[in-house]
Amino acid sequence: MEFRDFTSRFGKEIILSRVNFLPASPLLCTNLHSHFNVLHITCVKKGRGICRVKDKIWKLVPGSVHFVMPGEIHRYIADNKNPYQIYFLHFTWYGTVPNELPRQLVIPAHARKRLYKYLHELAELFLKPEEASALRKYGLLALFLADILSFADEARTVSISDYISGSSQDAKLNYAFERLYGPPFQFPGIDELAEHCEMSRRKFTALFKKITGMSVREYYLRNVMTYAAMMLESKEFSIKAMASQCGYANSQNFLHAYKKYRLKNK
Repeated sequence: MEFRDFTSRFGKEIILSRVNFLPASPLLCTNLHSHFNVLHITCVKKGRGICRVKDKIWKLVPGSVHFVMPGEIHRYIADNKNPYQIYFLHFTWYGTVPNELPRQLVIPAHARKRLYKYLHELAELFLKPEEASALRKYGLLALFLADILSFADEARTVSISDYISGSSQDAKLNYAFERLYGPPFQFPGIDELAEHCEMSRRKFTALFKKITGMSVREYYLRNVMTYAAMMLESKEFSIKAMASQCGYANSQNFLHAYKKYRLKNK
């Protein structure tokens, strides 16, 4: 990886949006979900769990650093007897993701204390944003990334033998999640999704709600409006362009739907 090119993107195309520490409860299970233009890096301090990415399951163990790439469908599940204590780094990530980033590696025990120190300080900075400087945040981030990338060769990198296939039933829904995620957004219709996933409409909608906690249309609308909020915040797109990307025929309908959604979900 060309480090100079990589670091020049910090704060522009690579924005560290949040760092937090989560001591999970036993069998904590997130909904199956994905994030547009968001990269996750997790670092396990204690305990165990798994991260399902599409139809694969990755083991989370002490010292493991795991990457979930932008747009990947995933969920986290904590172990019942020894639930993970984990640092989450959330990046808003525009542009290409370097091929050199590993999927997962386990950091040698002698180096973990230093990494946890960087992550603890980063998490503290995000708890007190008024005291945080961007320079300090990205300085700590650079130290963390430099360490894990330097260990990528000598640390135990995770191979195909370290994950197992996920549920074939859940895997069938991958097509539906990809169609509902966009952009550009265009609702495909529940019947089409159910047919492609080789299920009846009733079975498809029941399984979808069981996994996501919401209906197909609710999930689709949330993705549309999340993307719309990002476009509006960037101030780089016209209302007409945003309406088109979000699946609306005109700007007026788009703005009305966006305001209605934000008001309902305050």
